[in-house]
Amino acid sequence: MPYSVREARSGDADVVTEFRLAMSRDAGFLSDEDDLEALREATRAYMREALASGEFRCWLAERDGVPVASAGVVLRRQPPNRRDLRGREAYILNVYTLPEHRRNGLATLLTERVLAWCEAQDIKKLVLHATEDGARIYERFGFKDEQREMVLRRD
Repeated sequence: MPYSVREARSGDADVVTEFRLAMSRDAGFLSDEDDLEALREATRAYMREALASGEFRCWLAERDGVPVASAGVVLRRQPPNRRDLRGREAYILNVYTLPEHRRNGLATLLTERVLAWCEAQDIKKLVLHATEDGARIYERFGFKDEQREMVLRRD
């Protein structure tokens, strides 16, 4: 059976939240010490608001009307630079496929949707953080591993 793709709406906040948590677990970003319920509620509240406002754009792949994969994007506004006088960049995130639907090209399909949307918005710079498996997909689209990001985290 074929898959269909549609843009997520605020009513999809629950499924987008669960996909984000599952992706975070799979990538090793969550530990047993994390307050999963607090994170779930905070993420759900963000998704409802951000999907409704358009701050977070997300596409869902469905099979028989049931979401099985997602990919999202958040626009970040920065001062203009020599390559982009608008100073916008897209941060791609929430790329996730349920395990039983992997290896069917859904991450590629959804990434194509995100890239097409970014192109239509004339966004010049796209950024993402990839797992080892995901990196192979993104490299096919021309993403390069620049490894220049430095992070300071304050708890």
